Amino acid sequence: MPLRKEDMSLKQRKKTLNYLMFLKEKHDGTIKARGCADGRSQREYMTKSDTSSPIVSLETMMMSFAINVKENRHIVVNDIPGAFLHADM
Repeated sequence: MPLRKEDMSLKQRKKTLNYLMFLKEKHDGTIKARGCADGRSQREYMTKSDTSSPIVSLETMMMSFAINVKENRHIVVNDIPGAFLHADM
């Protein structure tokens, strides 16, 4: 559950991540914003394996593709841009 800053201990506040926001003005005058959490402060109390996103190796992916082709499977890939922004947290 989200916590208010006032309800957090000093130790909890020190473990929070900063959010970096980058603004860019496009040629047509509109503003584009990109943001990400700054995880550098986590290195003091968490291991790299605990904070990194798991990724598949290229060899594993290619092997899976080869098996799918051999077994005549139909594969569908779908990407929902910004889905994490709309998820309940």
